[in-house]
Formats: sequence, C-alpha cells, structure tokens
Amino acid sequence: MSTGEIPDLLTGALILIVDDEPANLQLLADLLKQRGHAVRVAPSGQLALNYISRQKPDLILLDVNMPGMDGYEVCRRLKDNPDWAMIPVIFISASDEEQNIVQSFVAGGVDYVTKPFHSAEVEARVETHLKLYRYQQHLEALVQEKVREAATAIERAAAVQRVGMMGVISTGIAHEINQPLNALKMRADSLLYWENQRNLPPVQEIMQDVRAISQCAGQISEIIQHMRSLARDQKPDRSAVCEVVATTRNILQLVEYRLARQHIVAQLEIQNPPPQVMMATVHLEQILINLLINAYEALGRIDRPHKQIRIRLSAVGSDLLLEVADNGPGIAPADREKIFEPFHTTGRTENNTGLGLPIIKTMIELYDGKIWLTDSAAEGARFLVQIPAVESAGPEEDKER
Repeated sequence: MSTGEIPDLLTGALILIVDDEPANLQLLADLLKQRGHAVRVAPSGQLALNYISRQKPDLILLDVNMPGMDGYEVCRRLKDNPDWAMIPVIFISASDEEQNIVQSFVAGGVDYVTKPFHSAEVEARVETHLKLYRYQQHLEALVQEKVREAATAIERAAAVQRVGMMGVISTGIAHEINQPLNALKMRADSLLYWENQRNLPPVQEIMQDVRAISQCAGQISEIIQHMRSLARDQKPDRSAVCEVVATTRNILQLVEYRLARQHIVAQLEIQNPPPQVMMATVHLEQILINLLINAYEALGRIDRPHKQIRIRLSAVGSDLLLEVADNGPGIAPADREKIFEPFHTTGRTENNTGLGLPIIKTMIELYDGKIWLTDSAAEGARFLVQIPAVESAGPEEDKER
C-alpha cells in the first residue's frame, strides 16, 4: 500500500490485553478475535513491557489494578519511550471514581472502560482509537514522504543551481578569453587590411603583428590557467613582481589598431615611478583590457571628432593607482550602484554580457584592492583601481606556503 492510499482502519490490528484476571483476558481476547484482530495477552505489567520490546502492538487494553506494577506505571513507562509513546492505551478498571479516571488520562491513556464492561462498548472504543491511530500512522507516513520529496526537490534544485553556476563560470571564462581573442583579431585584421591594399608594409611591421598574434594565443592559454587557479584556490598570485608600466604599454600596443579605426586617441600618463605590485601579470592585463574595451565600445557609439581614452599610473601612498577615463557618454547615476553586479549592462556598450566588470572587481579584491567609478573630467566615465603594493615573501614565508 502506498502512502497516498487510505489504510484499512479496522481489521488486522495487533492488540495486547494486559490483565491479571484470566477470565477477563479470555473474554476480551475472544471478543476482539471475532472482529478480525490478532490478540496477545500478558498477565502482568512487566510481562507486557517485555512483549512490547519485541513486537509493538497497535493498541493496548490495560488493567489498572495489578500486583507488582500497576497499569498507571506501565503506561508512564510506555510514554517515556519514544518508540512506544504513540500506542493508544485504553484503561480497564472496576472503579468508576472520577479520581481514577483522571489519573488514567494523566498517565497517558486515551480512554477508560469500567468493569463489568459491555461488548458493544469495548468494540466501539477499540475501533474508534484504532481508526485514530491508523490515521495518525498514515499521516506520519505522508509527512515523511513529503519530506523525502522536498529533500529530493532541494537536491535537484541544488544540482540545477550548480549547473547554473557552472554556466556562469563558463560564460565568465569565455568572456575573459574573448578579450585576447579580440586583440588577436585586431592584429589579423591589420594584416588583412594591408593585403587588401596591395601595398604590404615592411617585413618588420608584419612580424610585429605576427608576434602580437602569438602573444595573444599565449595569453589565452595563461588566462585559462589562471582562471582554473582562481576557481580552485581563490587566492591571489603574489609569486612575482608585475611590471606595471611595461604591462600597460604592451596592452595599449595590442589595442592601438582597433582604437585607430574608431579615431580614438589613447594617452598614457605616468606620474613618477608608480609602485610595483606583487601580482600575476595576466591579472593586470585582464583589468586593463576590460577597462579599455569598455571605454572603446562606449566611444564607438558616439559621433564626436575627438575621442579620447586616458590611462594614468600613479601612487596613493604606497599603493598603485590606475585610472582609465574616457570622454564618452558616461554612466547614468541609476546604473552606477549596479555597475559591478553580474549581468548588469549600462547601454554604453553593445554585445555586453555584464560580466567583465564584476570579474575584474573580484580579481582586484583578491589582491586586497578596490575599484570604483567617478565622473571623468571630459564628461565620460572614469574608473579607478587601487592595489596595495605587497613586498615579496621571504624564504621562511615561502617555505610555509
């Protein structure tokens, strides 16, 4: 029978009769057997408890006055045991005094029958409490089934969520790889441009593009490696000094062709020697590429004679301060609070997944840094990145790692 079906409530129950008078045991046993129930008898309270420990009955008819252990004590012991507490107990007694009846219910009984009892009354009370007990069992089974279904649903939802997070991670990785692929495409476009013009540049310029393509391919491989490390450890890579100025110049060189096609001028300002930071070069490259591509796409959507991107490297105390500003359309105040939330797009750029800024924010925070947005002096957007300068670990620290 499944838990969704209503059980047979009145037949086939196992009933235990506990009484020290053999005549009462025989009379009640014959009566209940005629109703189709299985009957077991016990002439004392202790024997009753011994039997219940081996097989739990559906209902107990329990005499109050017995030598040794009386019915009240037997019932209290039943109710103290979680496995037996729900068994319905109907007390049987020759006394009809209110005090005894009340004491029976206090001990945990569900009903009270006085001697000499009437067969019809006993049958009716037994059937009523069997119904209640069977319904209770049925409802408990239903609850357990629903709990299992809920647990299964939660596990499935968690699995779906895990799959969904895998999709988010995959999308993020694809987004990050797309940046060097864009740079690679720009270099390839440059070669195709010269081929279409039938006016090839010097070999040195061609080889410069070829080297840039090779560099982008290597960068893609490095991104995959670092994204795997990032997902596995969620720890910054402070194993080497990142050459901030050189890395910034390399990234600007990678994107200069695309910027020139949109008549965008990129200007690098270096205020004093900016501090060196202990971080993976590929992480700084990704930060720069994301911010530059963001500015490039914003400027590409406006018609303006002088489009500019300004990159400034400076220091705030001992920290590195990187600024990337443009004179594009800027970012609406309503979008500024959500700009670093996954999948939020501002309309400044097309084909934007809304993952670039959240990903670099997470990357920056790994190095105890921060990124924020302010208005550009040229009416566009101005992103600032602050990364603490961290000294390289000594031999003892390296050994502990």
